[in-house]
Amino acid sequence: AVDADIRGQSRGLTRQCPMFFSACTELMSQGNRFLKRALEPVGARERQDLLDGALEQFVNASEELELHPDRHMVKIIKIACDKFNEVTYYDGVVTLSLAAAHYLAEGQTKRMPPGYDKADGSERALEDAGDCVVVQGTGSHANKSAKAKRLTESDIRLNLRKNLYLYLVDDFYLPLMRKNLAAFELLLGRAQKYDDAWFHHELYYKLMHEGGGNRRHLFERLQSQHVRSFLLRMIEEISNGSPGKIGDYYDSLTSHYVHIGEQRAAARILYRRAKEEDVELERNPRLATRLGWLNRAIVLASSAIRVFSQEQDVVDSWVDADSLRDWEDDLDVAKAQMMLLERHKTEAHGGADDAVRKELEYKLLDCTRLYTISSRCGYRSLC
Repeated sequence: AVDADIRGQSRGLTRQCPMFFSACTELMSQGNRFLKRALEPVGARERQDLLDGALEQFVNASEELELHPDRHMVKIIKIACDKFNEVTYYDGVVTLSLAAAHYLAEGQTKRMPPGYDKADGSERALEDAGDCVVVQGTGSHANKSAKAKRLTESDIRLNLRKNLYLYLVDDFYLPLMRKNLAAFELLLGRAQKYDDAWFHHELYYKLMHEGGGNRRHLFERLQSQHVRSFLLRMIEEISNGSPGKIGDYYDSLTSHYVHIGEQRAAARILYRRAKEEDVELERNPRLATRLGWLNRAIVLASSAIRVFSQEQDVVDSWVDADSLRDWEDDLDVAKAQMMLLERHKTEAHGGADDAVRKELEYKLLDCTRLYTISSRCGYRSLC
């Protein structure tokens, strides 16, 4: 009866004061009522029903964000998520946060949005967004403060989404990881059902760089297209000039492929890295590193060929026996190059010979070039 009275009062306020008490406000009011009761001493079954009911009300209310990106609603959603977290209703935290982000993105969450790297998810950015009014005919917003920069509606949506992702990762996932690793890993697996590229990006990036130490092993072993997309995206962005250590992402991608049983893909990455050449000589990997990559690539490729041959009649062209022999030949040449390099280091050289040492150290040479160098230095017996 009390619930019916409250719903009736809410609907009455919606009819009488639509500007101040909308249908969305009614849904949030009901959600808060369910949440308040769930925090009281009740049975486990009743508490779960109340929490599920609260989540449903808040998710329905968050649909309003698709029409009006509002920072006050985002704040209310985060407060509700905090209460869900208090009673260990972790699925509710993730579901509600990502539902709000989905509506802010107008349903476009499967790909990274343009300008995501420039979005400001700080509370200050939210205040600026809240102070903005629509400029008719432009789709943009002008801030009431003359000193504040003009924000477009797209800016506001990006800022609010970034704020939600930062909240979800920094205030929920990472603290949970530190206090309850088992629950964190369970939620990390469940997160794969959400097609929100930006959310996955923020989560995995923080695990690699800001998780109280590198925790990338936690997501590398997931059978997940989201993990692969994140790692490949970061490799591409760093290759195009963005800051970051590209080797960390290559290492993580290789490990990911090994964990999920894609040895062929891991071997291919290692072989490609071993053969890569940079125009600036000393930016290349050292010969010892190349040797390590080649050796591991051959081990993985050999394993992949054995497994693949048992399962199918045809083997992938780049991982067949002929390709593997080519890789083994490359390894034999690299080993000879290492012997030549070690011999060269033990003798006094300078000038042109120093340039030869750098070539031996930072490049993977072919047989012809290696023979030429060994002959010139009097090391023909090594080749």
